[in-house]
Amino acid sequence: MPFRPTLPRRCSHDPKLSSFLSALASLTASPSSSSSSPSPPAGSVPASPTPAAYNALMSAYSRAGRHGEVLRLFRSLPFAPTAPLFTTLISSLAASGRPLAARAAFASLLKSGVPPTASAFTALLRSSSDALDFVDSVFRAMEALGCSPDAAVYNWVISMLCDFQLVQEALGFLDHMLENGPRPTARSFTAILRAYCEQGRFFDAGRLVDTMIQNGCPPDVVSYTVLIEGLCRVGEFSTVEMILGESESQGMGFLDEAFRQVDIMRGRGLSVTAETGRNS
Repeated sequence: MPFRPTLPRRCSHDPKLSSFLSALASLTASPSSSSSSPSPPAGSVPASPTPAAYNALMSAYSRAGRHGEVLRLFRSLPFAPTAPLFTTLISSLAASGRPLAARAAFASLLKSGVPPTASAFTALLRSSSDALDFVDSVFRAMEALGCSPDAAVYNWVISMLCDFQLVQEALGFLDHMLENGPRPTARSFTAILRAYCEQGRFFDAGRLVDTMIQNGCPPDVVSYTVLIEGLCRVGEFSTVEMILGESESQGMGFLDEAFRQVDIMRGRGLSVTAETGRNS
């Protein structure tokens, strides 16, 4: 779910914060990455007929929303498809709103004898964002095939649960990561942080930030942006100023780093979402 920061009528007195929120509002109002990413010409083929070259071109088409071109390239592969190629196809089909086709592609991966990767399972999960029961089936399939879920799999499930307002269930997955692995990333926490802010549970949001730091996973620019924008939305400007003050006193330099990351994301054609950033 996209995180769309808005600049409140009255915000922190810190001019850098006001400028930062304005930059984020402008960035997220721009076209999404799928429409702004440059697309290779239709009918392109890789200069080198290797799996890596084909996957790079398929991925470029997928980012540009040219899902028909992804399918064309996959069907014309001059060699047996690899797991990354299957994964790109499944992701593209899921992104184009064809969940049944994405599942069929995953079935083809299993029939091919190519061992599925955690990334392939993550792509499969994205094909069914409205079916909670499907998550359990995927985890059981991963266990049966000896494929351990990685952070990206858990992050997707946590984000989906938060979208359904099932924050307690999402916390259960996060607790499992903290206790048993895989090691959570900032993204693992940020979806829950966003849900807390949307529900006005800022005390819980603060405790979650503390948990991030205690577990060696400090908030990144997206995490802080979710928290700060949520606080500004309800007029908690003094808390925002306190966060900024602590950031500066601890030498974290959050705003400077935030501006740097926004520039990077803008350069890559990305929009700022609770899912932006760490994919592992």
